Amino acid sequence: MCAETQTEAFLALFINPYPPLFFNQKSPCIILCLGSVKPPGKGIVQASSQRPPVASLPLPPPPSRHFLVSLCWFKWDLDFGSLGFLPSHPRGRVPQVSDGALPQSSGLRLHYVSAGRGNGPLMLFLHGFPENWFSWRYQLWEFQSRFHVVAVDLRGYGSSDAPRDVDCYTTDLLMTDIQDVILGLGYSKCILVAHDWGALLAWNFSIYYPSLVERMVIVSAAPMSVYQDYSIRHIGQFFRSNYIFLFQLPWLPEKLLSMSDFQILKTTLTHRKRGIPHLTPSELEAFLYDFSQPGGLTGPLNYYRNLFRNFPLEPQELATPTLLLWGEKDTYFEQGLVGAISSRFVPGRLEAHILPGVGHWIPQSNPGEMHEYMWAFLRDLLD
Repeated sequence: MCAETQTEAFLALFINPYPPLFFNQKSPCIILCLGSVKPPGKGIVQASSQRPPVASLPLPPPPSRHFLVSLCWFKWDLDFGSLGFLPSHPRGRVPQVSDGALPQSSGLRLHYVSAGRGNGPLMLFLHGFPENWFSWRYQLWEFQSRFHVVAVDLRGYGSSDAPRDVDCYTTDLLMTDIQDVILGLGYSKCILVAHDWGALLAWNFSIYYPSLVERMVIVSAAPMSVYQDYSIRHIGQFFRSNYIFLFQLPWLPEKLLSMSDFQILKTTLTHRKRGIPHLTPSELEAFLYDFSQPGGLTGPLNYYRNLFRNFPLEPQELATPTLLLWGEKDTYFEQGLVGAISSRFVPGRLEAHILPGVGHWIPQSNPGEMHEYMWAFLRDLLD
């Protein structure tokens, strides 16, 4: 089969599906060939330029960033998950599993990972910085039994397309991406679960597209209008966020973050007090791989470079039923923001919890606690 004319999609499916997700000589591996993917009315799916097919990886290869991240990306139970690419503008349902992209007039594609009940309620996950869909691995596994769970690589991240122009990362365009994902998967509403930058987008999305959001689960982030007003009055929060001002500069943040084999990002994710506890080397590489590619940091940093374009922001009332989870030891956001968020909500629409002794990375550091709160919050939807 000619690589130039057809794409073979492969998944490496390991018998042991549980994290941490790394190669184990005792876990037999099956390579499942899904053949070429050719949607009706479309041309042959084009090969991805960002990630080589798994078939090109020798088993076992020498330890390398490429190998470790490939194992993390594709270690899923046969009944658990699937990989796919979603067009940035809805054109109906897309193949659930593919190693490629659907050509669009915009030239953009959004990568997602899905699992669970295809006809169940849509639970859509939006990650933060410096992450990708892989940060939701625990939640994908937990909620697959009752929901159609979908974790997206946001524009500029992971295997999604990453235009370099700063103007391609405005809040309006990013919200349109979320709308396209929901409608492109064939849904009219979703349960939106978001962390960090994904949560900033989710807050805005629930205001401007309220009919598309049935419930929200927000982790470790405030609406931008709340953050703006709070930071002006609380100098401590201003200093916690000082890195945001560095990220406004052209090219220099990319240089700094990539120095010494991305040491700053490694420290951010693995620091004993501020990072993700028990993050394995292979899990770390699952986050670093795409940043290590040419231009891999520019898209994510362009989110920050658009941050102040709409300031000052007017206060807005929040009405979407929301579960808010906050870490007591969050390095980046003060606890006082929780009260500030509550003051903007329609009474009875917000359920907020501060987790004692917990930091910023709740979905990965404390998934069990997060899942308990989520099941209780969503119980009435499942009756």
